[in-house]
Amino acid sequence: MGKRSRTAKRRQERDEDLVFISSQLKWFLGIGASAILVYLNALGNGFVYDDHFLVEGSWLVQNQDFASVFTTHYWAGYAGNETGHYRPLTVLSLLLDGLGGVNPFRYHLTNLILHIFNSLIAFQLCRQFGLSALSAGIAGLFFSVHPVHAEVAAGITFGRSDLLAGGFLLSSLLLYTIFRTNGRESCYWLSIAAFFCGLVSKESALTLIGLVVLYDLGRSKVRWRAIPGLISQFWMRWSGFLAAFILCLLVRQYAAGLGFSPDNMSVLVNPLFGAPIWLRLLTAAKLYWNYAVLLVYPANLSVDYSYNAIPIAAFPPELSVYAGLALGLATLILWVCTFGRRPLVFFCGALFWVPYSAVSQTVILLNSMCQERFLYVPVLGVFALAGIGSEYLYRRYRMAAVVLFAVVIGSYALRTVARNREWKDDMSLFRSAVSTYPGSAKMHHALADVMAERGHLDAAILGFRHALSIREEAMTYNNLGNAYGLKGDVERAVSAYEKAVEIEPDYTEAWTNLGVTSLRFGETGLATDAFSRSAALQPDDPEIQFNLARSLEGEGDFNAAATAYERAVKLQPGWPEAHFNLGKVYGELDRVDAAISQYEKFLEMWRGNSQFAEGARLRIQQLKGKSRAEAGYK
Repeated sequence: MGKRSRTAKRRQERDEDLVFISSQLKWFLGIGASAILVYLNALGNGFVYDDHFLVEGSWLVQNQDFASVFTTHYWAGYAGNETGHYRPLTVLSLLLDGLGGVNPFRYHLTNLILHIFNSLIAFQLCRQFGLSALSAGIAGLFFSVHPVHAEVAAGITFGRSDLLAGGFLLSSLLLYTIFRTNGRESCYWLSIAAFFCGLVSKESALTLIGLVVLYDLGRSKVRWRAIPGLISQFWMRWSGFLAAFILCLLVRQYAAGLGFSPDNMSVLVNPLFGAPIWLRLLTAAKLYWNYAVLLVYPANLSVDYSYNAIPIAAFPPELSVYAGLALGLATLILWVCTFGRRPLVFFCGALFWVPYSAVSQTVILLNSMCQERFLYVPVLGVFALAGIGSEYLYRRYRMAAVVLFAVVIGSYALRTVARNREWKDDMSLFRSAVSTYPGSAKMHHALADVMAERGHLDAAILGFRHALSIREEAMTYNNLGNAYGLKGDVERAVSAYEKAVEIEPDYTEAWTNLGVTSLRFGETGLATDAFSRSAALQPDDPEIQFNLARSLEGEGDFNAAATAYERAVKLQPGWPEAHFNLGKVYGELDRVDAAISQYEKFLEMWRGNSQFAEGARLRIQQLKGKSRAEAGYK
């Protein structure tokens, strides 16, 4: 009888395992298929916004320079945008996508695959926490199709670092919970390895340490006074993650010479930069409310929330500040109260609050005030709680709950599909941003840039002027000057460049553009002053030296012009035009032999229009004739 009982028990356990595997597989397929369906139309999108710098304009990607990936900063492939970001795994993924040629389809496909993987890990993590298959499945579906994730999944470089860091963070947490449940040491070490990979994908993975600590404290079902004892019990486990973080700092410092702080912070990208703490906290409450609205009703999605898109809080505070304070404090207090009482709910809350605290603008200031991608990991905690609530409704109301859930998920999926279309190209993306948040100076500027590139100069000028009416920026004045210059309105172009250098006296590009435009206008004195400022700021730029020499030549100062041309050919020896012009100036100075030498160098290098070569030969003959005449006279 006992033997039959044991056999029946084993059979029952096998049947339960098969049911479990079948249930898991169904949810895996459902979540994966949902992600594919909603993001399928994103695969045909092109490169947009930062993709042009981090992919198309990156010498790392174009040259497939794998050797430099781990020794440079995130923006290394785009000169002039040095930051403290160290994300070699993200950059490596961009290089791998570019093998065999840069094609946006492959980059979008990689983003989709990563998002599917993360959605499945999110489901499995919820199961590991103790959620039922139904609750975890609903959480996974929300994670896979919610429109707030479109920026990460449909935006190549906008989302790649978050996809990688988020995936490694969730994987590390899953492995750690398996270790804590089953005691598998291998899972512990794999968890630490995944954490390190997350750190070198994006800095946000650092929040895993807080999640690990709260997981251990929360699952113990103890009261607050027992926390010191738990810390002394678990600190050795946590020290492995701290060691991985220290290793990351050392790698950043010694491999790439980088610290762990953001650079290039400005009021344009984060209006809270330099603001008093009380204003930061009030604005943080406003942002919390904005995020909550986007999660429930994701209508007003945008690629940009920089200066004046969402104005910082004012005094007296507006309604959204009060709403954010009330909602934030209420949810925070409720979460804290679950500690020691309801471990599952507590950790779902921790999964939101810990990573969200890093992007809330309260603990630290980031180089963006608000971004939808900031929610990529935190919303899993919200979706897990939504899954628990949905299961409760299902068990009470059945069909009504199914209909409600289908409507909500279907609506979110359709919104995501529509949002993907807005990520098709720069024009559609920036137009949607300007339409959604017309107060964004940065997006009016970006849209005007696209208009100018496409030859719509009148629309571009209106866009730049609109951006300047919101906030005056040197770059906007510079680009406005470029647009006026292309229209042939030289006087207004010069005025715009002068305004740019007035705001930012060290703006080399604006000084150079002012010089070029002034030279076209015949104002050689103004051009010389502008090029002199450019040359002082960038003395090793041969083009600036060349333009300075042209303006000096136009003023008749041939000695100074010769000096500038000499610098230009020294900096760029293979520049035929510079040798030609230097020969011409030497001729004006009666330095005949030197002039002939420069013309001969020009002829050695020149591969263009034969008329210019004939002109150089004629000048050589004239100079030689002049030299012979002078010799005969003597």
